[in-house]
Amino acid sequence: MAPKTEDSRVRRTKRLLRQGLTELLQEKCIKKITVRELSERVDINRGTFYLHYKDIYDLVDCLEKELFDEFEHILSKYTITDLHTRPHQVFSEVCSFLYANRDLCAALLGDNGDINFVLNLRTFLRKKCLKDAADCYQIAYSPEYEYVYAYFESGTVGMIRYWLANPQDGKTPEEVAGLIELLFSNGISCYSNVLHTQSTSESEAQHT
Repeated sequence: MAPKTEDSRVRRTKRLLRQGLTELLQEKCIKKITVRELSERVDINRGTFYLHYKDIYDLVDCLEKELFDEFEHILSKYTITDLHTRPHQVFSEVCSFLYANRDLCAALLGDNGDINFVLNLRTFLRKKCLKDAADCYQIAYSPEYEYVYAYFESGTVGMIRYWLANPQDGKTPEEVAGLIELLFSNGISCYSNVLHTQSTSESEAQHT
């Protein structure tokens, strides 16, 4: 029975530290948060904190890794074809996960959050979606496509940040997934149509 009690206490401590960090990030940036302040906020002693983390940055890194591991798990269930045939389901599951962790995600993406989290999120999206999206829509990968994807990437992250920071709007994960799908699918389709038009014009020019 002893190990179960210890595990339960560890989980409770980590849950409290996560909650306390989220609250403090609404008030100040990470570099201004101290272990003493966080420990007092959640009513544990600093020694307990150091049993689990080296410092505040280590805590942040661990929380971010947990989030990205879950992202990885969610997206690993879908194929390139899924991104094309049922993008709403893919985006809906991601948005549901963000919503379930909205307090922490909003804090990390907010003005006092971790810029590395934003950069890692964009890197993650690029790694998972950039080439896959081109393959799905049968678009030849090119430097120009990088611009289109950069627009989608920034727009998606910006939309998520706004949604998480404004819970009073009442937007559900399904609704936000629909907006992301609209931005993604229509944006890629428009780009594909432009490429087709350009290709047709060049072909006609060669035969005149």
